[in-house]
Amino acid sequence: MDLLSEETRDVLRRVEWRTVRRLSGRLLGGHTSPAKGSSQEFAEHRSYAPGDDVRRLDWKVMARTERDVVKCYVEDSNTRVTLLVDTSLSMNYVGAAGVSKLNYAKQLAAALAYIFLKQGDSVGLGVYGQVAQMRVFHSSRQEQLNRILSCLHTLETTESNGGLIDLANDLPARSVVIVLGDLLDDDEIHALRELGVGRSLIIMQILAREELSFPFSGHVQFRDMETFETVATDAGLVRDEYQRLLTGLLKEVELVTLETGGEWVQAVSDESLVEVLLSFLVGGDK
Repeated sequence: MDLLSEETRDVLRRVEWRTVRRLSGRLLGGHTSPAKGSSQEFAEHRSYAPGDDVRRLDWKVMARTERDVVKCYVEDSNTRVTLLVDTSLSMNYVGAAGVSKLNYAKQLAAALAYIFLKQGDSVGLGVYGQVAQMRVFHSSRQEQLNRILSCLHTLETTESNGGLIDLANDLPARSVVIVLGDLLDDDEIHALRELGVGRSLIIMQILAREELSFPFSGHVQFRDMETFETVATDAGLVRDEYQRLLTGLLKEVELVTLETGGEWVQAVSDESLVEVLLSFLVGGDK
């Protein structure tokens, strides 16, 4: 499966100048350009992460605090972007368009990595499902896109016991966190609040059309994608309760977005990927 088609690349190249202007204006107050030929201005310390230049380690602070920290400078203030992909079993659901929610999330993550890396940002990739962990550590180097694409290709769904909350304390402050998943779990919604503390949070909720519209009728057998339990029932008898629960979850995601000052993009897995990206990237730049 081609996660980043030439069609998608072409579209992203055409809108890139508008994208840079919009993203820089709304994420963390924008970027600071390098001051060529001038001395570096110290900005802050942050925890060391694999891939950081060891020459930036601050040995004096490390000796005093017993923590590995690096010096950050104004010239290095490109945005750190973390893409978090849901690999729980519910992401296996394949809608009428024949695309699973996981594959749709992979394609979105690939395109977002492409555009952020093109504008000089440092991008990393993490997953949450059976194990919540970073898979590709942050970097803005030229080869980072290939690393992320290679990792995305290998992602498969797993049983869920490693939640988003496990990553909340490990991600850098004053960074951008983009969550790509179906978010049909109360624990995940609670974790969004933690992720949004001190960070710019972008929620890309990916659902199948059938999950939103519940088009079923008559006697139907439903199977839980996480537990594999099956329930046979009349769809008409459970439709109202299902829609009430779904509406409640969606309102919770909307509330988290308002509380954290983040953004919420609801993507349906049968929608054009390009249209979803354009809506997010340049929709507010009119």
